[in-house]
Amino acid sequence: MITLMTTAKPDIAKIREALDVIDELESGVLDDGLGPMPGADEIDAWFVRNHEALAASLREGGEAYARGEYRQGTAAELRAYFVEKYRRRRATST
Repeated sequence: MITLMTTAKPDIAKIREALDVIDELESGVLDDGLGPMPGADEIDAWFVRNHEALAASLREGGEAYARGEYRQGTAAELRAYFVEKYRRRRATST
């Protein structure tokens, strides 16, 4: 039982950190420099327009994960990595 408790604490801390990031994003407190959050209708339309590309990306991601190719880190570290990746991609596409 002690082993379970000691291994669960880091997992619980990671979950709490991820939830904090989500709360900050949803409340608008966290300024990521990416502009205002789109509305629900805009998000739904985006998913419809990008269905094929998303499915392909998920397949590729699943295959990469199966090969052991994935990024590790805290929720904050992963968020920072993907925000920067998005900024660079957006900067080169405009």
